Amino acid sequence: FVMTWLGTIPALILAAVLVPVLALAAALPGCPLDEDAGVDTARLPDAEVVAERVGCRLTDVPEFDGFHSVDCDPLLHPQDLDHGTWETFGVFEFDVETVDVLGGTFYRHYYTSGGPNYDRAVGLTRSDDGAVLQRDSGNPRIKPRAGRAAANLGCTALDPHTGTTHVYLVEDDGSWLHATSPDGLAFDLAAAEPVGGLISSQPAGLSEALSCDAWHDGDGISMLVGGVFGDGGYAIGETRANDGTNFAPVDAPVLAAAVNSPWQGAGVGFPSRAEVDGREYLFHVGCKGWD
Repeated sequence: FVMTWLGTIPALILAAVLVPVLALAAALPGCPLDEDAGVDTARLPDAEVVAERVGCRLTDVPEFDGFHSVDCDPLLHPQDLDHGTWETFGVFEFDVETVDVLGGTFYRHYYTSGGPNYDRAVGLTRSDDGAVLQRDSGNPRIKPRAGRAAANLGCTALDPHTGTTHVYLVEDDGSWLHATSPDGLAFDLAAAEPVGGLISSQPAGLSEALSCDAWHDGDGISMLVGGVFGDGGYAIGETRANDGTNFAPVDAPVLAAAVNSPWQGAGVGFPSRAEVDGREYLFHVGCKGWD
């Protein structure tokens, strides 16, 4: 994971729990196309403290200054005591929403899983501290639509003013859906709408959307999208939709792989955005190779 500051994205707190968990690895400079972006390692939490809290053991990686090899006890595992049979094949994509109620804060953690019941479905856990997750008794909260094999979580966004939770799902044919819930628990997929506008007609634009992170920006939904751009490179772009469904085309990335990077030569993806003390941070995955 690498962290960069995106100074041009509208500010809204999202998934504060991700900051301590993902900040276990420090940052190396990337090659962001946003000239206002930069690396900010000085404001990272102490990695040793965070690692101890969530049951991880860190080992320095000598060839990469500032990076750690991490051996962790899973926060969510398909063989936990409270697991369901629908999730025994594994836990996959996830997103976290910070919920403020009556002056208190807790976290909703949505995740994709699979098992003998469904190829992919979406479950929910609740956490008071971000480190101990308790499965919802109504799981899976989002099942595949009739005639479909999968409902794979793309990302979520919480409207703090109305309490509405927006969810973006990727179906087994690669199409994207937008659904909402008034309470973050019950989602009506019969009323879900196909997501439009992400794919670009520009030569260097987005040709295939694979991952995302979304947030409510006050008037609509902003989204970071990881996927295939231009000639096949993996990068991250930015877009928004007033209605949460019809997005502007992603014509160019806002974050691309660093030149000659030993750990992200094939590109970057899986964006995760968080705000801390008025600054915005982007965590993402870089890979040496993609299949």
